[in-house]
Amino acid sequence: MSPRTSNRRRFAVAAAFTLALIGAAALAHARPGGGSSFGGSKSSGGGSSGSGGGGGGAELIFFLFRLCFAYPIIGVPLLIAVIAYFVIKARSASGEQDWSAGNASSQGSFTPTPTPAPAHASVQRSLQRLRLTDANFSRVLLEDFLYALYAEVHTARGQGQAARISAYLAPEPLAALSRAPAQGVRDIVVGAMRFVALETHGAPPETALTVELETNYTEGPSSAAQSYYVVERWTLARRVGVQSRTPDRARVFGCPGCGAPQDAVFAGQCRYCKRTVATGELDWIVRDMAVVHRETRGPMLTGDTPEQGTNLRTVVDPAAVATLGQLGAKDPAFGWTAFQARVGLIFDEFQAAWSARDLARMRPFLSDGLFQTQTYWVEAYKAAHLRNVSEGARITSIKLARVVSDRFFDAITIRVAASGLDYTLADDGGRVVSGSRSRDRVYTEYWTLIRGAARSGPTRTDAACPNCGAALKINMAGTCEYCKAKISSGEFDWVLSRIEQDEVYEG
Repeated sequence: MSPRTSNRRRFAVAAAFTLALIGAAALAHARPGGGSSFGGSKSSGGGSSGSGGGGGGAELIFFLFRLCFAYPIIGVPLLIAVIAYFVIKARSASGEQDWSAGNASSQGSFTPTPTPAPAHASVQRSLQRLRLTDANFSRVLLEDFLYALYAEVHTARGQGQAARISAYLAPEPLAALSRAPAQGVRDIVVGAMRFVALETHGAPPETALTVELETNYTEGPSSAAQSYYVVERWTLARRVGVQSRTPDRARVFGCPGCGAPQDAVFAGQCRYCKRTVATGELDWIVRDMAVVHRETRGPMLTGDTPEQGTNLRTVVDPAAVATLGQLGAKDPAFGWTAFQARVGLIFDEFQAAWSARDLARMRPFLSDGLFQTQTYWVEAYKAAHLRNVSEGARITSIKLARVVSDRFFDAITIRVAASGLDYTLADDGGRVVSGSRSRDRVYTEYWTLIRGAARSGPTRTDAACPNCGAALKINMAGTCEYCKAKISSGEFDWVLSRIEQDEVYEG
């Protein structure tokens, strides 16, 4: 090998390594689901997703200094470019308005800085305008419906019975699913969903909603099961003026015309009411379904990926404070201080239940959809003979991000900053397989809590049934064993409905 060839190879290796490090620094926010695996961080209730960041940047600068001495013509320009990148990044991070809600009242005496509307904001506004023609529209219920529909569609695909869900599938996606059956699809978890577009067109006018879903599921027989990480883009449509389903029907997939059971509909036609129902004239139907990305990836329970997005500016809806004030006017007993205490109670109970792999303890405080996700991850840890521990976890600040009210629910989104030890133990002897028992992990997340819109009165800040006041004893369906009220629906007090990571939250 000639010296010139050797130098060329060194140059190629140096350039490739440098570009890889730059790429890692710039693209770290793209990790699926917000954690070390999709849903593996606290975006899904826990999971050791890292041990802090910053090391990659220091290693990169050290490498470039060495490169400057060995190959100045290469190293100096790269060093300048990388330093400029980190300076810009630091300036962006320093723009964070570090206000804290503290003990401010519900009348909105705190003043968060509204974030300039991002590109997707028009979609959010269009969603809210659906109420002009649909008095029942609720973003909370729409998300619940879509999560459940996704699980229903893929469960049916795994059973070779896509026609079972034909009331909600246009002919093209129904045919595609029927051509691609799988031997069992299970453990379906939707961890992220983004509203991409909302348009009205046609005659008679039809509303088309495009959503992107990031999911995990397991496919195949038990003897050869494989887990997948998947990104799908769905376009749903319905006739303008169709009324959204009520909370009691959010997860029911029978005939949208007469309410007949699911097996009464075949090829989009109900044998009871004799209507062709997969038209969008009665409810949302899936017009198009595309797999954007799919790769084999099981639940990664022992990863150590740095937190992403902690220093990003809080995404604040400009109307958040005013809408919170309206909530206080509607319910004079509502108070921001008590709400924060409720958040603290849920946080503490959630962390303790997660560390103990105790689903019963977390059940009263989580909506049905979020509890289903936690069940998946707790069972995954149990199956792997691992236990993720959140020790000494504490909230350091709560920031208001968004408040939305509709006919059925009030929803408050906050950004929670927290700190604590985060590590994973093996069941055989308690070995630490990831994380740290001595170094705190600092992270922030967006939490959305919901409560029934008709509910009024003081927020409970103790572990008691919010309906009858008895000590919490809730079954897995979320029902109080004393008064039989469905506590996890949010009808009686605030429950945690959604957790989103900083780098994927869009407002």
